[in-house]
Amino acid sequence: MKFIIFSGLLTLSMISAAWAGDGHNHGNSAFEENQNSLQSFSLTETQIHNLGLQTATVRPFEFYETIIIPMIIDTMHDQNSLAHGFVYESSDIMKIKKGQEVSFTLDVMPGKKFSGKIVRTEEMIDPQSRLYSVYASSNLNFPSNAQGLKGEMSIKISPKKKALAVPVSALQGEFGDYFVFVQHNQHFERVDVRVGQKTDDMVEVEGLQEGETVVTLGSYQLRYVSGKSVDEDEQAQEKK
Repeated sequence: MKFIIFSGLLTLSMISAAWAGDGHNHGNSAFEENQNSLQSFSLTETQIHNLGLQTATVRPFEFYETIIIPMIIDTMHDQNSLAHGFVYESSDIMKIKKGQEVSFTLDVMPGKKFSGKIVRTEEMIDPQSRLYSVYASSNLNFPSNAQGLKGEMSIKISPKKKALAVPVSALQGEFGDYFVFVQHNQHFERVDVRVGQKTDDMVEVEGLQEGETVVTLGSYQLRYVSGKSVDEDEQAQEKK
């Protein structure tokens, strides 16, 4: 009797394994299974236009060590609007030099980014606040009456390495499982990538080749496109 039960269980387990197939995970939801099967598909030119897709090229990018500090717009120096940054009492002040590239963001304009360079650093710490001061000018004019506006200053300290990178907006996924959509004319392919260094705008990726085209704006919508060719879907609709 025990042998019969054991044989039945063994047969059932073999059938289950064959049904699942290689790599199938019974714990995945139907949506996850559909997304995993979505490796490549095609769109018509009209559909690409309607989605408003934008793309970027995989290219080498130099990643820098950066220091991010709070700042305020100050017009009391040299009669110009300068970004006045504050460095907390630390060794970071020794890394900041005149001429280093910076980027600025203002709290009141989160979608706007200014760029510029360090023009002066204060070597003496403020005895009361225990802060060092650094000043940077922008390549673009700050808003009129900008004095007193607060934000952040990101200072490029030294290059870390050069690596292939794509805009952050091209990256999809989470928890270490990331992918991008690579475009070849009207054909799209979902490609898994590994990420490394990251800035506000660019992220290092492994798994792509230099010169490939990745979807940036509209990449999220592509996650919900059927794995079946859209051309086939349209033909099916026409037959109806």
